[in-house]
Amino acid sequence: MVKTCCVRWCNSEAYAGCGISFFCFPKNENLQRWLEVIPFKKQYSRFSFICSKHFKNEDIIIHKVKATLKPDAVPSIFPVCYSYNPSKPSSTNIMDKENSEPTPGTSLEPPLKKARHELEIEVAKKFELQHKVKVLSQRLKRRDSKIKSLRSALNLLKRSAQTLMK
Repeated sequence: MVKTCCVRWCNSEAYAGCGISFFCFPKNENLQRWLEVIPFKKQYSRFSFICSKHFKNEDIIIHKVKATLKPDAVPSIFPVCYSYNPSKPSSTNIMDKENSEPTPGTSLEPPLKKARHELEIEVAKKFELQHKVKVLSQRLKRRDSKIKSLRSALNLLKRSAQTLMK
């Protein structure tokens, strides 16, 4: 099962070399603080993870192999449109908590998601172009190989024709 970030609008996924750490939820008194500040995609479970993008650098301890959080670390990096406080409605929160539908005149996609989406499109285009270059260079090699073998066959035919003419 792939680890994904449980924060609404965060599309982070764990894969080798992604450069993002994923953390389990605390099992101490910090859990309640986390649950109060995190805008979830879906219901929290013991299998939920949150990515390192939502923590300050000083909250993360980097070891040789993996990263861990300081004991009192609480996720705090959410764009303005992520702000969420279940106890009182906020004018900056673009989602209506009762039906999870956007309020009129607001965008579903926060600015950071749009920028990330544009970056993902550019990366996808780059990989597509790299793939096309690879395919075209393979075609070119095959064509050059065919030309070489045809030239060799032509030279052989010319030599055969010359020997027959003598």
